[in-house]
Amino acid sequence: MLKVDPIPLAGEWREGYALDLHTSKALFLGYNQYDRPEFDTTYTPIGKLLHDLKYSNDRKPLFPSWRLPSRSSRSGNGTLISTRKRF
Repeated sequence: MLKVDPIPLAGEWREGYALDLHTSKALFLGYNQYDRPEFDTTYTPIGKLLHDLKYSNDRKPLFPSWRLPSRSSRSGNGTLISTRKRF
């Protein structure tokens, strides 16, 4: 399970939160051949998920492997039976 540390956000809304910080450390390495800055970045767990989603299109960690089953997969006594979702 992913641990989050909600951070209250002030703004023109009733209530808002960020789930956590995106990075915990970023060390400037210099400029690349295109004159763009490069960093050695350490991400928080949720920041790593967002980075991987944005740059690697890795969506698997965002969706739990357990989901609510359809009505037809309920057991006879009303207990829900877990089903594994495939990607």
